[in-house]
Amino acid sequence: MTHEQSRQTKEAGSALRISTTRTNGPAIKAALMNRLLQAGHGEVAGEVGRCSTRPLRGAAVAVHLRQDGHRHTTGLNHCKRMLCPICGPYLINKRIGAIKEVVEHLQAEDGLLHFLLTFSVRHDATTPWHKSANALTEMRRSTRRLRSWRKGVVGSFRVLESTYSSNGHHVHEHTLITVQPPQGWEPGRFFEQVEEACQRAAWLTGMTCAFQPGWWVPIPAHDLLHAVTYFASAEKWGQVDHHGDAGHAATWEMPADAFTEVWRESKGVRWFDASGCWKIKHQAEKLGSGAPGATAEAEIVVGHIPASVWTAWSPAERRERLALIYNARVPLPALMEMALG
Repeated sequence: MTHEQSRQTKEAGSALRISTTRTNGPAIKAALMNRLLQAGHGEVAGEVGRCSTRPLRGAAVAVHLRQDGHRHTTGLNHCKRMLCPICGPYLINKRIGAIKEVVEHLQAEDGLLHFLLTFSVRHDATTPWHKSANALTEMRRSTRRLRSWRKGVVGSFRVLESTYSSNGHHVHEHTLITVQPPQGWEPGRFFEQVEEACQRAAWLTGMTCAFQPGWWVPIPAHDLLHAVTYFASAEKWGQVDHHGDAGHAATWEMPADAFTEVWRESKGVRWFDASGCWKIKHQAEKLGSGAPGATAEAEIVVGHIPASVWTAWSPAERRERLALIYNARVPLPALMEMALG
């Protein structure tokens, strides 16, 4: 790797923490809950609102401070749903942080080829979310049964994404695959087989698909971190319209009816998936003590809120306290006094 490539890799790594974090998560969550309530989806609003408000049995709520100034809490129940404005950013950053170290090891290996694939299906405003998601599942299974896939692909990292527009739910997957080319392996022929397999699988589920230019592209090793960063951009998982004129609303800006549909139908869905050389466990077995793993960030506990105090507040008051804790602009000396006030 050249000096310039090394510099780009470090810059990409420094950008892996997405900007839609728990710092502004409470405000996004409040706006989302208001939209849900106004649209008559009180049950889903309640499920969204309960996350990060109920303490673990007998536990005090601890406030932590990291070296980079970020504050967070422990001792609260979390829903661990990717659609949650509080849990989603945490789950993304946790997975991407671990994958970053896998990437560094893959970049050091010779003889590997990397590609970015996008899987999508045709849809309209009447297409149910689960129908598109099921079609993608069958497409994924079909491609992995290909002999050329089993012979050449040594690992993959997949992220499921869902946005919304006047044309309905746009459910699609971005997958990074790593290939160790066997003798006679041809990228062009391989992706023709992938496309054919996807078309057959989509048709069997009552859907159709067609690969578009840019839906599979080679990724140089030194650009792998940039590709991983693309998976976790704030535009995809925050409130930003990342499709511009296409008018696709990102996860937490969907209309209330659309969000409710995804919230209910995506229970149990795996939004991330890694296989082969992209798995943390695989690298651990291969590299031993030098294996990748999530690096713990140094932090200190700056205060506790007793469970009895926390539970005496209403859910709205608890969310207000969390917003204070996550707001880095609130001076630390005044934080606990304001949180307990």
